[in-house]
Amino acid sequence: MAEAAAAVGAIGAPLIVLASSRAALLGGLALVAAAMAGLVSAAGQGGAIETLLASTAGIGAVLAALAALAALAAALHRWPLAIVPALLAVAPIRLPIASDPDSPVLLGLAGTGGLGRLYPLFGVMAAAVLALIWRTARGAPVPALPRALAIPAAAFVALVSISLLWSDDQGAATNDLLFVWLPFAVLLVVCARAPFAARSPRWLTMTLVAVAAVFAAVAVWQAATERLLFFTVSLERANELSELFRVTAAFQDPNHLGRHLVLALGVLLVAAWAARLGGAATAALLGLLGAGLWFTYSQSSLVTLAVVALVVALAAASGRPRRVVAAAFAVMAVAGVVAAAALVAGGSAAAVTSDRSTLITDTAAVAVGHPLAGVGVSAQPLVTREEQAPDVAKLQNVSHTTPLTVAAELGLVGLVAFFALIAGTCVVLWELGRRDRALAIGLGAVLLALLVHSLFYAGLFENPITWGALGVAAAAVAQGHGAPERPRKPHPALRS
Repeated sequence: MAEAAAAVGAIGAPLIVLASSRAALLGGLALVAAAMAGLVSAAGQGGAIETLLASTAGIGAVLAALAALAALAAALHRWPLAIVPALLAVAPIRLPIASDPDSPVLLGLAGTGGLGRLYPLFGVMAAAVLALIWRTARGAPVPALPRALAIPAAAFVALVSISLLWSDDQGAATNDLLFVWLPFAVLLVVCARAPFAARSPRWLTMTLVAVAAVFAAVAVWQAATERLLFFTVSLERANELSELFRVTAAFQDPNHLGRHLVLALGVLLVAAWAARLGGAATAALLGLLGAGLWFTYSQSSLVTLAVVALVVALAAASGRPRRVVAAAFAVMAVAGVVAAAALVAGGSAAAVTSDRSTLITDTAAVAVGHPLAGVGVSAQPLVTREEQAPDVAKLQNVSHTTPLTVAAELGLVGLVAFFALIAGTCVVLWELGRRDRALAIGLGAVLLALLVHSLFYAGLFENPITWGALGVAAAAVAQGHGAPERPRKPHPALRS
């Protein structure tokens, strides 16, 4: 069942990305829905649905959920410009909900520190898909997405889906296709097909920064009270044994919180450069977000912020300031290499990198052992355990480096598709930059932050904001947002 569903998904997901007609888009969405239904059955969730519908309370919960979904879909159909901001607002939220077989609706509050799946995001996505289907069925045009992005994105998602056929971990592959790859392919299409207006960049900036500010405020409160809301057991123990108290806000891991705050900081820097935010407001928000980031003590997030800040400055500046920034970038890179070499020379690489170097070598060994098509989607942790570290738990063998994960699970074919997707994204951002330079730099800052952080902590494709940002870039270019920019005077601080 899972293999057949994956094959259907490998057809439907690329079809909705490449669609340029109503029939192709609606047909592709139907295929994706069929694939997800097959994956639900293969994952053993069909029985849970039957149990839910067997009780009066369960039927009532389903009817209430459907009514809420219909109301939200109607609202998004009425105000389609709210689709992408609404998705962005709920993208990082994981409610503390877990499966509970003793509950009449099969759901209950998670245990202490536990978080659930992206239920709010999936709910808004479902409503947005219904609104998209309604608009399309009523004759709304279906313009083609920029081919530079659509073709590699479609190829990459198709490869991931079909790789379930040879995945060495069928259970994990089924779950990841069901909860990550197919839904996020739909998320890309929903964002890319949503109407895009001149005020959309401002709304998106305000949404991202406002949500991040709330998380930062919670993080500062946690640092002041030394109380965590959501966390892993390992973090709780680490905080008890360390002089540092790492915060999580509404995330399970400080690194995840740090990554999200870096996204907002990068966009905030672009907004300040484009003079779209007052100096006092910018300073206050930078201080709040920076404080939240500081108390995560996330080294990967701090490195990511440094890279994003330098690249934003490089993209925004011109003339002599750009040369100064480029020189600073080069100095920082050399200093980083020297510092890393000195640390490794003073101790083992595994100790200095908290065993990340071991994960890198073990994952690389899997990639070398399965060079052409890899071990299949989601199978890297299991294969690494079986081939490289049989005495280590599977979850502790998860690669923390996205390109290596792609190499191990999808082989050389996957690496080609991965780098083609990056290249296509750069082409679309370059085209967008000719029309709205600030928007292009802002989206570039978000995607760069996600990519750089994924080199240390993975999670590039598991983060819905990656797919949403790609969709926004595609929508802005496909719908002709802005006009080719005329030369503008640079900010006084950046003049040569």
